[in-house]
Amino acid sequence: MATLTMALPWTLLAMLALAVGSFLNLASLRLPKMLVAEPATAAPGIVFTRSRCTHCGTALGAAELVPVLSYAVLRGRCAHCGGVIARRELMVELLACVLSLAVAAQLGWTLPAAAALLLTWMLLLLALVDGDCMLLPDALTLPGLWCGLLLNAVGVLGAGAADAVLGAAGAYLFLFVVYHLHRAATKKEGMGHGDFKLAAMLGAWLGWQHMFFILFAAAAAGALAGLCINARKRGAGAPLPWGPFLAAAGWVALLWGDAIAAWHGTWGG
Repeated sequence: MATLTMALPWTLLAMLALAVGSFLNLASLRLPKMLVAEPATAAPGIVFTRSRCTHCGTALGAAELVPVLSYAVLRGRCAHCGGVIARRELMVELLACVLSLAVAAQLGWTLPAAAALLLTWMLLLLALVDGDCMLLPDALTLPGLWCGLLLNAVGVLGAGAADAVLGAAGAYLFLFVVYHLHRAATKKEGMGHGDFKLAAMLGAWLGWQHMFFILFAAAAAGALAGLCINARKRGAGAPLPWGPFLAAAGWVALLWGDAIAAWHGTWGG
């Protein structure tokens, strides 16, 4: 009985995270279309528009939308036309589940952990959208920034209001300066303005103390990925979205930023 009681919260969180992952995948596909649609164009809604098979257009029932389970039962194919279901949805659901369980394992069953889950899901959605269409929507980054400032102001997060403001402003201004210096030197844009806002959002959540690690890790990972792509001669010279790397570095700092800072301080001393 004790084992069952201990397993129940983890099971419920895993089920919630799988459902959230399914929603995030859907939102990442529909949100860009909504943002670029003309006012007179009926863009698909995120929540209240029924999901349909991408091959035959048949509206999917509830039994066909159960995260992971439906994919497994249907063996990755549409029940109506037999078309192959993209593995992306399954991967996003599983990723959301793994990241969410990692948050609970690291931070426990606490209010800050609940806030960390919210940030985790926002970062995953931003990474998906930016990876798909090189876009970090203000509709996600700006509410995320204000949410981080508010949670720090009321003491839910540990950075504190002043450090959160410094983190948001400092990250934005630093990347703004880097952007214009790079543009002046190369006549090319090295990053988009959405990257400034995502960095500011992370600063608002985590405070200025973790921003050096986040920016350095994101830059290093992005550079390494670019080198690997060029080495394989696939899309050489094509722009690479930086948002997923910023999101990943921010998530690592969310869970292990204090440990990284302590290690760096010990190593530096």
